[in-house]
Amino acid sequence: MSDIVTNHARHVYSVIRSDTAPEAIGVAGRVARSWSRCANDYGLDPAGRGEPQQVSPGELADRRARLDDLLAFARPEMASLSQQIARSGYVIVLTDSDGVVLSHFGDASLTGMASISRLLPGSVWSERVQG
Repeated sequence: MSDIVTNHARHVYSVIRSDTAPEAIGVAGRVARSWSRCANDYGLDPAGRGEPQQVSPGELADRRARLDDLLAFARPEMASLSQQIARSGYVIVLTDSDGVVLSHFGDASLTGMASISRLLPGSVWSERVQG
């Protein structure tokens, strides 16, 4: 496990176990509440690297079809934003309300990273599943 992951996990646990207001230690309250839900309610380990769930290609197509109007509007905006932040190390992702990735844009250099992290269409990145 990398030092970054280990340090992040320690930080998460220190925040959710602290009696100090999260904002006082530099963490937004909504982030601290999310970390708490992930660890305490969903049993996720902040140091864990679980594989995200994948929906079937048919289910992904159905989800995209239900949100076709949104996708038609969002894709050009995502492409434009992607050009604006090119070479920044970020990927732009659009999910549905269940956290299923419907579309993504990013640097060509990040395509491999997105594939490694499974941050691809059809992957489930909800708080309940991935934190």
